[in-house]
Amino acid sequence: MKFFENERVRDEVIYLQETFAQLQRVATDFPYMEHDDKKDFLEECMDLIDKQKIMYTRISLSDDEDAQEMKRQMDNLSKIFGSNCGLLPVLNSMEEKMKGFRRQLDTSD
Repeated sequence: MKFFENERVRDEVIYLQETFAQLQRVATDFPYMEHDDKKDFLEECMDLIDKQKIMYTRISLSDDEDAQEMKRQMDNLSKIFGSNCGLLPVLNSMEEKMKGFRRQLDTSD
């Protein structure tokens, strides 16, 4: 079975796409959100990043041709963010930024 034909993989990809779209829609409201809503938003972002890391790792470990092509495309896109080492450093950097935002919110409690 091809990597992207696996039902679980397809479900995860759909979940990632839908969650990203949802977070993207509300991201512009972040400055105006209530304190607890900001914390929830950051937690959702960090959960999404974790799931993206897992999917990227699964793609990286697959020997499926389509998965390897997807990995090449992701790694090429990561160069836009200054990473010549693939997508994981970009995701790790995003996660650290989210943690920093959360620490700022925690100190303002």
